[in-house]
Amino acid sequence: MSEFYETYRGGVMPWHCDMVEHMTIASYYERLGDAYVSFTERMGLGAAHRATERRAFAAVHTFCNLKKELRVGDVLHMEGGIVGVERKLLKLCNNIYNSATGDLVSTFESHAIHLDLDARRAAEIPPDTLAKLEAHKVPWESPMVERWFPQSSDGFVPTLRDTVKMWELDVLGHLSAHFYIHRFSQACMQAMAMAGITPAYNRENRRGMSTFELDVKYLKEVNGGDSVTVESAVTDLGRSSIRFVHRMKNQDTGEVVATMSQFGAFLDMDARKSTPMPEDIRSKAATMLVTQD
Repeated sequence: MSEFYETYRGGVMPWHCDMVEHMTIASYYERLGDAYVSFTERMGLGAAHRATERRAFAAVHTFCNLKKELRVGDVLHMEGGIVGVERKLLKLCNNIYNSATGDLVSTFESHAIHLDLDARRAAEIPPDTLAKLEAHKVPWESPMVERWFPQSSDGFVPTLRDTVKMWELDVLGHLSAHFYIHRFSQACMQAMAMAGITPAYNRENRRGMSTFELDVKYLKEVNGGDSVTVESAVTDLGRSSIRFVHRMKNQDTGEVVATMSQFGAFLDMDARKSTPMPEDIRSKAATMLVTQD
């Protein structure tokens, strides 16, 4: 087994934070993108490799546990490694630490296909690359949890509609992961308001939603100029927890291009801990609840 190595180091600026006054989940994913670049360069699979071999690794599934908050002025670093390698798939992991305290604040696991950049489909990883990647495997206990996700749109409500901008694309020429998350986050804001957790209520009562588990699947590529929509529903509703699920579609084709499961806690923004939802909010949220047949 190899050792973890540093993939990112930086800090939390005010524009990295959201209405709940901590680092937004899209900012975590933006740093994962930086970690990806760090990883590929370290492995000799970076820009030069993409240009000459026309191959790269593209995320198809990411899962994270958000254990502790990062707030304005905090400093952080990430340490990553390889979980496993298959014929066409690479599994990566990253731990995020508060650099000042040493606390582990988040764990991420990412699965990426070996992408033929011209054919735009998965390709086998060459034997020499496989051997190089295998040599960097690290000990890892997967945080991934399989949760039920609705197969149909029954009970879902529209929560976002917009168009992908060219400046939102990454080095692989498709929508960057953190811009998926920006869209899902805005969809969640709409869904929260429909569930009674309105902006006015949150401002007046110092309440909000804090995500503690995120599961994102990238099913098809999204390109510059594509119009996308998101629809959302509630699948789990507890005393102080709520799980929203989101489905992103290409507006022109109707195909589902990505999904996200977002488990969060109803947050007391002053005490910085979860608190029970008022019964009127729980009742309204229950009207968005979809269940397994």
